[in-house]
Amino acid sequence: SLELTFNRSWAGWPYKNNQQDLIGLYGAVFTLKDSATGDEIAQWSSFLPPVLCPNEDNERAPFAHFTEQTRSYVDTINIDTLYAPNGDILRIDTVKFGFDDSREKKVRAGSYFSNAACFSNKFALGTIGLAFDYAIEQWGGVYRSDTAFIANGPANINVARGNTVAGLFNQTSDLNLAPGFIDLPFPDFVPANPWAVSYNNGPGVYEITFKQGGRETLTTKFGLNTTDDVGKDSTMTFPDVEYLEYDIKNVYSFNRADPKPDGTIDSAIVNYDFLLKPHSLDFAKVPAAEQRNFPNIELVPAGSFGSASYGWRNSRNGEWSPARLRFYAAEANSGRPLGQQLRYYKSRTVSTTGRDTLDFVNVITIAGAQFVLDASLRGRRTSSNTVASNAPTTANPPTAFPAEDFKPGDKVVVSTFGGAFGFPFDGATAKIRVEQYDKFDRETGEQSYTSEDLEQVQVVPNPFYVTNEGMSSPFQAKIFFTRLPRICTINIYTVAGELVRTIEHNELNAAQNAVSTERSEAALRAQLGADVWDLLTRSQLSKRRAASQMFIAKIETPSGASVIRKFAVVVGPARFPGEGE
Repeated sequence: SLELTFNRSWAGWPYKNNQQDLIGLYGAVFTLKDSATGDEIAQWSSFLPPVLCPNEDNERAPFAHFTEQTRSYVDTINIDTLYAPNGDILRIDTVKFGFDDSREKKVRAGSYFSNAACFSNKFALGTIGLAFDYAIEQWGGVYRSDTAFIANGPANINVARGNTVAGLFNQTSDLNLAPGFIDLPFPDFVPANPWAVSYNNGPGVYEITFKQGGRETLTTKFGLNTTDDVGKDSTMTFPDVEYLEYDIKNVYSFNRADPKPDGTIDSAIVNYDFLLKPHSLDFAKVPAAEQRNFPNIELVPAGSFGSASYGWRNSRNGEWSPARLRFYAAEANSGRPLGQQLRYYKSRTVSTTGRDTLDFVNVITIAGAQFVLDASLRGRRTSSNTVASNAPTTANPPTAFPAEDFKPGDKVVVSTFGGAFGFPFDGATAKIRVEQYDKFDRETGEQSYTSEDLEQVQVVPNPFYVTNEGMSSPFQAKIFFTRLPRICTINIYTVAGELVRTIEHNELNAAQNAVSTERSEAALRAQLGADVWDLLTRSQLSKRRAASQMFIAKIETPSGASVIRKFAVVVGPARFPGEGE
């Protein structure tokens, strides 16, 4: 069987040719592997536009690509949305859709074929192609944090967007993680230039459900003032601090058209039906200048979430002067998180001395955006660094504090808007079952192919067009014979019956014969049930390139089973480097 794995890719398009204003375009990389060995067979990539090989400028990037900022769709103000003959949207060209705060949504569908005319890597090993339909929903405006509210739970806790703007395509941050399709040479490898990526996989409506956690004793250090804190120890212990844990899921979905074999059109749901993975970070490895944004959006992969908690002492004491707040921030006002990541710490735990309480602002990072669950209502990590504004429904300082905290089963909903919904997440895998065609008996060393069995043999591509595209030499041209028996002879004739080439295909001794680079490649092809003709004739006196014509190939096994295949070679005019230069 085979495995087709999807990973996201990104490109930055310079808005109005401004290299300092790059708009992130969504793309995907498809990797085909042997599921038994894990060996990579082929890799393709696409931005999945409605037209794979565009002829018109309005079908090209960025107008036909899924984007983080729909201003890339708008090049004029007087042209309507452009549709294909089948009704698919080729370009969305309205001013309103391009506004940063647009709330429009449009489903765009298309088909991907690896053998599209404009693609070079059409077939894996000259044999296996890839095709699938897709429907992706483009959301208007710029990708952004949108809403945050309590769906079920106590009042007065400040649930809000963080002050950090949602991350967009970036190729300058040294914190950027490598794309999923990149194999790093060693852990923590840092490239010479930062990875060019973004941090989301489209918009989302994230349902955060609190679940049972446990209790933990926390010890931290505070600054002490000279009035209220006389006689106190700056290191304080808070026993039995209760915490909850999170289940987070993107509950948004849309319906796409689902054509059936009988010609009817049904609908199918497009969603991400899985829980986000909890992702813990090493605070000490984050550069000091970036620790204020912890858990950093660059370090939390799409499909995961990160969270950290920041402590405050006596948040109900009415002290809101920035100059004095430094005495009340946990971890000695350093900005370090308190306790363990991925926990929601409940507030109002009393210290062992009975004189102070510990309160929390809990920060959650999802898909390049940050949200806060702030029972302290201070909305800060330190006295000078704001993670979120004070609760908008209360005075500053607040006049009403939460009377209770969240409990298991309570729910909070946060959302992002903008971007494209429907791209596969990194590592999404489709299993492909390939029927057995090998008639070789390993015990006897014999093969039992019949002529009927050999009908599976294919010649690809057929016809083969020899042009200058993608070739630095005319001798790079190759035709593949695929799904071959382990041992066979391939005789290639002209239609007049002249023998132009004989290829002996033998998988049993291919590896032993691999004494050169050329033969190593041939051995690899043989092991995969394929062989190749380089379009060169062979004789004792000369080696010539095949001319345009029809050819006939006879594939025959030692037992006499055979099959005939016809194929054509078309040699067009071509100029190669070095000719006439």
